[in-house]
Amino acid sequence: MEQYEFNQPETNMTTLPHVSDAERSVLGSMLIDAGALEVCLEQLHEEDFYVPANATIFAAMRDVRAGGNAVDLVTLTAELERHNKLDMAGGMTYLTDLVTFVPTAANVSHYINLVETKSTQRALIRAGGEIMRDGMDDEKELEETLNQAEKRIYEISMRKVQGTLVPMEQIVPEAYNLIGELAQRRGKITGVPSGFMELDRMTNGFQKSDLIIVASRPAMGKSSFAMNIAQYAAVHNSRTVVVFSLEMSSEQLVMRMLCTEASVDSQRIKEGLIGSNEMNSLMEVMDPMSRAKIYIDDSSGANVSMIRSKCRRLSARAGLDLVVIDYLQLLQASGSRKDGNRMQEVSDMTRQLKLLARELDVPILLLCQLNRGPDTRTDHRPVISDLRESGSIEQDADMVILLYRPAAYMDTQEYEMGDNTSQIIIAKHRHGSTGVVKLLWQGEYTRFRSIAQENP
Repeated sequence: MEQYEFNQPETNMTTLPHVSDAERSVLGSMLIDAGALEVCLEQLHEEDFYVPANATIFAAMRDVRAGGNAVDLVTLTAELERHNKLDMAGGMTYLTDLVTFVPTAANVSHYINLVETKSTQRALIRAGGEIMRDGMDDEKELEETLNQAEKRIYEISMRKVQGTLVPMEQIVPEAYNLIGELAQRRGKITGVPSGFMELDRMTNGFQKSDLIIVASRPAMGKSSFAMNIAQYAAVHNSRTVVVFSLEMSSEQLVMRMLCTEASVDSQRIKEGLIGSNEMNSLMEVMDPMSRAKIYIDDSSGANVSMIRSKCRRLSARAGLDLVVIDYLQLLQASGSRKDGNRMQEVSDMTRQLKLLARELDVPILLLCQLNRGPDTRTDHRPVISDLRESGSIEQDADMVILLYRPAAYMDTQEYEMGDNTSQIIIAKHRHGSTGVVKLLWQGEYTRFRSIAQENP
């Protein structure tokens, strides 16, 4: 087999991983089969080719096809000559040999896989070099260096799952099939269920890539609300959930969850007044709770970079369906973003979390404290403008849920005798309608309940 020595990449140490024959086989398949051409243009990029001549030829084929012309030896040669790149591509001899290099394009998928594999290996080697360079740079903050290193590796690992531009003729049938699947579900929700049927009817569950803000004044139960959702998704729907608790320890959270699941008064446990019946109830829920795919991180001083790193690793290792962060105002700004302007810091964090939701394709439930606006109003009802510290919170959020419990504003005697109905106000919903869902607050079990469950 004739060997071509032109345009070989220069390397300082050793030849990087590549298979020249696979690259030539890809190009030959593209020249002899229009179907193979489209597949290769869809899956490969110019930078995937190691031999510069092959990269030049691939780019020329792409440009010819982009101009609406058929790709063959004549049109390819004309394109290369037009840009004075024929010699860079190995000349007519090399182009002619490509046409006869493979007898058929039937194995083009195998050739593509070989080229992709070697391209990925080279990307890893380059990333390793960049990580080494950054690691030796004393002027760079360690946190930023770690984030960049992880980002480089993650981007390489996700190369094959990145979306591409898709024509309507392909999307329409897929959308129609999805409609059919939804019809088969007969009203079943498509996102992560909350466990509250009235809320799920309005939202259709928490959708992938959405940033959902759950906000309230203190003591309204937003942490309990979020944990109720996380618990239902993991225990009763086998979803993988990660909880970042910046206010409570993991032990406190789990104790709450056990009490919620077993319907045991959490205050009696704190006071050491638990009886044998209550212990038995707790024992009954220990096994399903232990098997639930809930991961809890109670690290103090958490920031978005740390959350992003841990979520990426968990997603790659065990999959991920829901992220809960409790709560926004306790998050620390990362590295260079600590500029003293808290409003700008919060804006940056919500923007990063929205990008993370899209990157991991999971809903992120972000808890948030409201300002004192509701306390100053007669009815104490929160509105979306009460979001604290940043108007970008509303802008970045796909859904904003405001919790309002009127009884929380009563004195002790009135509270004990009052109505514990809570309002779950959907103040923003990018994909659907807004409105109010009423739930019953059971403080002794730190849980919300559907009113329909209490009144069948």
